[in-house]
Amino acid sequence: MGLTRQQVVDDVLNRYENHIQYLSYAAEVGGASVLTPSVLAARTAAETD
Repeated sequence: MGLTRQQVVDDVLNRYENHIQYLSYAAEVGGASVLTPSVLAARTAAETD
C-alpha cells in the first residue's frame, strides 16, 4: 500500500510551501535560526575579516 507518484509530489510541494511560510514568518518576527546562520550575520562576519 504505497504512495502514488502524484501523492509524493503533492507532499513535497506542501512541505516546501510550509517551509517558505515559516521562513517568511521568522524573518518578520526576527526569529534567529539555530540551524542556519542569518545572511546578515554572514555579511557582518565577512566585512570584519
